[in-house]
Amino acid sequence: MTTPNILFLMTDQHRVDTFGAYGNPCAKTPVIDEIARTGTRFDRWYTPTAICTPARASLLTGMAPFRHRVLANHERNVGYIEDIEDGTFTFPEALQKAGYSTALVGKWHAGHERTARSFGFDGPDLPGQAWHNPIEAPDYLDYLAENDLPPYEISERIRGTLPNGGPGNLALPGSW
Repeated sequence: MTTPNILFLMTDQHRVDTFGAYGNPCAKTPVIDEIARTGTRFDRWYTPTAICTPARASLLTGMAPFRHRVLANHERNVGYIEDIEDGTFTFPEALQKAGYSTALVGKWHAGHERTARSFGFDGPDLPGQAWHNPIEAPDYLDYLAENDLPPYEISERIRGTLPNGGPGNLALPGSW
């Protein structure tokens, strides 16, 4: 038997029927719909917590938050640990040991000090050092420098001020 390819797509902050595969008659998502039709589609998969970082740590480890002990997001933390402890099982590391190449593209937000590469993901670490915009990621900045490209310019931060006094987490490019 050949080793199957695994493509895990996870999105957040939208309704379940955003894609045609989940019943939206208006959404035109033929590629995602075909992947859902021919692959495994999770229809009853629930998060163990509504807090992003602990939920992602649970996804990576298969453990409930009280087991992996990541209980808060970095930006609103009041003293909890912020990263999965060294030596903790993660699915990406298990896939690597089984011979898979692994990658993560998109929002990380599964810890603060350690990045996707720390948990078994190969390739460039584009999401940055936690949940920041990819434009701040060291690998992305290296790519720009190696190709003599200018850095991405942020001209305006939107969404106001976070409760801890920090800036909002959404930025508009300089050309908008």
